[in-house]
Amino acid sequence: KVQDTFADATAVAETSLSMSETVRAFNGVQVESDKFETAQAKALELEEVQAWGYGTHKFVSDTLQSIMQGALLLGCWQMGRAAKLPAAELTTFVFYTNFVLESSNEVGDQWAKIQGAVGASSSV
Repeated sequence: KVQDTFADATAVAETSLSMSETVRAFNGVQVESDKFETAQAKALELEEVQAWGYGTHKFVSDTLQSIMQGALLLGCWQMGRAAKLPAAELTTFVFYTNFVLESSNEVGDQWAKIQGAVGASSSV
């Protein structure tokens, strides 16, 4: 939707520029500028909503990841103190689960970018 809105704004600008002599002759520069600014404002409003949505997603997912990492470290610390697992296995477990947590969080980021690219390319 953002891509379409920017395309509309670009179409307004292209039309105005291609007819610039006519626009100036009839004193329509301000009218055409207002049209372009209105189209750009719509696109920027949509981008702002997307930015807030993405920021909220990142905050929530990063916060949850940090909480899970804290719980994991606490659990591993308790297991280490109780000597239930050898240090090498405990270290391997911590690194593996941290890798899974980081990867899972990054999947959401990449999925959002893929969806944006698919949306932009669907209208080409």
